[in-house]
Amino acid sequence: LFFIRRAWPLTTPGKIIGYVFGIASSLCYMLSRIPQIRLNAKRKSTEGLAAFVFIFTILANIFFAISILPVRDHEETFVVLPWLAGALGTILFDMYIVLQFVIYHKKQESVPILFPSSAQQETQSERDFLLPLSSV
Repeated sequence: LFFIRRAWPLTTPGKIIGYVFGIASSLCYMLSRIPQIRLNAKRKSTEGLAAFVFIFTILANIFFAISILPVRDHEETFVVLPWLAGALGTILFDMYIVLQFVIYHKKQESVPILFPSSAQQETQSERDFLLPLSSV
């Protein structure tokens, strides 16, 4: 709190608006994972999700966080804080979803986690969704 009073880095309305949008963006990005986590827990399954999406998102957020960490002073740290918090928070939520893949996979031994069999049966809704454009 002392730091904020001493050297408030958001000196213009544009910087304040950008910072507020950064906070809103980070919150939306992090909180977007909660419905999926809850649905997975309710169904006790991660069926229909691709584990690689979450693994690569974790890696991307790690690299993003590393890229904004080497700031020169406290003022810069304060300015990038919403994006850093969003990246790190999303890493935690995505790690939890990957953990759900591992936990629920043990209950569904027939389906590999990362490379599902191409021999899996498509549901009628999937066949309807995947119709070629020429048949529409």
